[in-house]
Amino acid sequence: DSGASWSASDTRIDGGTAGSASSFDPVIATENGNVYVAWIDDRNGASFDIFFNRSTNSGASWGAASRIDDDPLPHDSTGPRIAITGASQLVVAWVDFRSGFADIIARFSDTAGDSFEGAQRLDTGTAAGTSTSFDLAIAADGDLIGAAWADDRSGFLDIHANYSLDGGRTWQPSDERMDSSAAGTSDSERPHVYVGGGAVHVGWIDHRSGAPGDVYTRRLAL
Repeated sequence: DSGASWSASDTRIDGGTAGSASSFDPVIATENGNVYVAWIDDRNGASFDIFFNRSTNSGASWGAASRIDDDPLPHDSTGPRIAITGASQLVVAWVDFRSGFADIIARFSDTAGDSFEGAQRLDTGTAAGTSTSFDLAIAADGDLIGAAWADDRSGFLDIHANYSLDGGRTWQPSDERMDSSAAGTSDSERPHVYVGGGAVHVGWIDHRSGAPGDVYTRRLAL
């Protein structure tokens, strides 16, 4: 009813014993009565993991929380993001340290989060774990989904991006650098992504002309 009334009580959805671990940085998305939440969680003790829970009845009840970063070893995963790409279709992406320095990892579901396909690395222009990719932003409009992040592979931070044409099931084999100044010579940071009209637009703060920073934008060539 557009916020005219609210449910009678709040609901804890992170599972486990209340207060026994830190669950934080939640993100939420909804479509067609499905509600999806992902967050950072340290219940396993040795690292931060990405956990996920879902409701299929507009939040009236919830399933069991589950870990979706599929790294078998205790490496940190942080900064979750969710994008809806269709009915019962979603992508959960995050910053992942499984290979050394941080990479961008995404998983796709077409079962309303009941199951996810295998992890895919989006920062594909370098070998896994050889540079730091972080500060992730994603957005979608139907089957078109774009992701952008800050990346230090060339020295100072540049903005890199990748996209999918099939709702996040597959991504491009090589990412693209968005800022057109000489690679790695000045920081570009804090990307934002908008997807609409068949295009992926990326905006960011750019320091090529000095410390205060300017705002730049670029449309990703599809």
